[in-house]
Amino acid sequence: MKFIDLINEEEYRTPEQQREIKKAKTLFKALHNGVVKIKHPFHDGDIILRYQIHDNVSYRWETHGQKDYITIITNNTSGEGITIQTDSEWAMRKYEMDSDSVFSEHMKHSVSSSIRRKFINFGVNVHINQGGFKFVLDKPEQEPINEVSEEFVNKKIQKGKAIYKLLKTGLIGSKAETDEPMFRYELSDDPSISYRDDLGLTIFVSRVKVIQLNRSAVTASIGRIQSKINERFKRFDITLSYPTLTSDDVETNIIEEM
Repeated sequence: MKFIDLINEEEYRTPEQQREIKKAKTLFKALHNGVVKIKHPFHDGDIILRYQIHDNVSYRWETHGQKDYITIITNNTSGEGITIQTDSEWAMRKYEMDSDSVFSEHMKHSVSSSIRRKFINFGVNVHINQGGFKFVLDKPEQEPINEVSEEFVNKKIQKGKAIYKLLKTGLIGSKAETDEPMFRYELSDDPSISYRDDLGLTIFVSRVKVIQLNRSAVTASIGRIQSKINERFKRFDITLSYPTLTSDDVETNIIEEM
């Protein structure tokens, strides 16, 4: 496996690689904080944790054979890589009792795996250095009923913009899954993003264009096509809203099926 530091190797950046770097940085902006759910190590049940990856990350190419992809690497200095927040006093005491215990190692490994899955879904890897972990007890103050701070809403809107930029176009399906619809979609350039405490993040667009790439996509219902596009945004707890697709929004360009 070959590693190339993107920061120190500017001349290595081809146009395609520059697009991949931009994609990785946009993805980091969208996913650098969030919530993960991990299995409890001692009994049935889950532990809910909030995470924040600090901005001092590096980007590297990993080359396997003929395929290159980007890995985001977190800082390995104690407390400088990633902060994990929990409102469980029991979990915090258990972790502090022995930072090298089975419990703490389980927490680090499970959190790292959960976060990595979020990134790998979009073709970007993330390596979370174990030395950079910091666990803190955090009981967020209760927001007044029906009142959300302007700062909170602005952060949500910025998250929505980053994710929209990432998911504005995409490919759903693959040649290997001939029974599943394979198509490209393109969202319009005029998103309107709003946040309400009772509805969460909603992105409104005026049009969605679909290009059918296999016969399963041609025979699939409009509802099924729309649901597959919507699912991409649902992963980030975002509702995508747009007019129902019509024949004017759909093109067919069937590629050769193996």
